[in-house]
Amino acid sequence: VSIIVELSQDVNSMELVFDACPRSDVHTDLINAFKRNGLRIALTPGVTKAILSLDSKTMDDIWKGLNKGTKWAIKKGQKNNIHIRSLDEKEDLSMAYAAWMATASRKKFSDIRPMIALEPVLRHCVDNGLGSVMASFLDDKLLAAILVAQVGETATYVYGGYMDGSENLYP
Repeated sequence: VSIIVELSQDVNSMELVFDACPRSDVHTDLINAFKRNGLRIALTPGVTKAILSLDSKTMDDIWKGLNKGTKWAIKKGQKNNIHIRSLDEKEDLSMAYAAWMATASRKKFSDIRPMIALEPVLRHCVDNGLGSVMASFLDDKLLAAILVAQVGETATYVYGGYMDGSENLYP
């Protein structure tokens, strides 16, 4: 517990997942130990997965399954004439990185890979169909960007961020 407490204080952000632990008392004991050390902790029951199956679903079916807040944010973005596109050029990936860095700075993340280290990973993912970098734009101004990893038919959100001042546009 003390090592996790120390690490969480150093990086200012952490997620710790115990997957398929059969004993809920173990979860509870760990949560209490973390709380005693001043960490904000949430214990959630069971395994949580955020998977949206698209098999045989229409866009109407998908829209009906979204919550009100998500629908509102999408409509707000559409009103602002925001458009989305894939990024694959070096300059575009650098703009996406700037959005990620802006978010990391706001959240006070301390362990951030420099673009020189991340670019080969992004290049490999994009060039080999293993991932996509998507961004929202207002005219030619990048507002926000996400990295999505793809394995077979499954896409997983990896990281995202938005530029300072663009939050009111719901990018």
